[in-house]
Amino acid sequence: MRFTASPVGGRITPLPSNEFYQSPFDGRWVDVDEAEVFRLIDMQRERISGTHGKAVPVDGKCGKLKMHETKLIEFNPTKIVCACGMAFPSWEAYGTHVDDAIAAPAETSTQTVCDVLADHLGDLDMEFGFHVSYTDRGRVRCDCGGEYNDLHAWRVHVAETLLKGLNVPDSPSLPFCLTYDDWDDSSEDNQPQVGDYGVAIRENAHGQEEIPFHIEWEGHTGLPVACLNMRLYAKPEDDIEDGQYVSLFQLYLDGFLLSRTGRKWNENE
Repeated sequence: MRFTASPVGGRITPLPSNEFYQSPFDGRWVDVDEAEVFRLIDMQRERISGTHGKAVPVDGKCGKLKMHETKLIEFNPTKIVCACGMAFPSWEAYGTHVDDAIAAPAETSTQTVCDVLADHLGDLDMEFGFHVSYTDRGRVRCDCGGEYNDLHAWRVHVAETLLKGLNVPDSPSLPFCLTYDDWDDSSEDNQPQVGDYGVAIRENAHGQEEIPFHIEWEGHTGLPVACLNMRLYAKPEDDIEDGQYVSLFQLYLDGFLLSRTGRKWNENE
């Protein structure tokens, strides 16, 4: 099959088989097959953008999708060629390849930040700027699709996404000896925060000692401390009316390991 293209718009359309292909860039007519047509177009675009011969960086999910879009489809037998150059015998195999490529973590912290900015700011349009906008109700619409009450709430959303991507806790990091030895799935981090509850565990001559605790702030130092529930048969999630306050470092020196069993999220709001 032959193709033609408008020198102005660059749009490729089929022509009768006895016609040639006209380049959308210089208007020349050439007799080449379909695969060569698209290869020449890609090469011209790379040269125009200054990326010819260079590894083109892609940022965010949309960038990865473009990098792995379908380039060629053949039937009998089925063959799907990805833009990255890999070929697959079925749509299922191709889809798994694309899903894995999108889910793959960034190799560097810098690339992680670039991915988050691309997903939440979008591309920089020369006329309209970034793709963050206001809805009809005055809410801020992020390029990821989320809506937020105001600019500050949107900035918090982007900041939290960055911190999560970089695996950085949104609080001052404590020394490893003051972090949880074991924790539940209410949060992925192991840093004690206000609202956490669990048990302090220590081996003794009779087996194992377990004391329920809640994490609270100490007003003078601004550090988290444990409020121990010394009542008999107390559970970690029980409210503590008259607890014993102990620094996390003192618990560590006394041989206790901290295990978080839950978190009351409203304590941090």
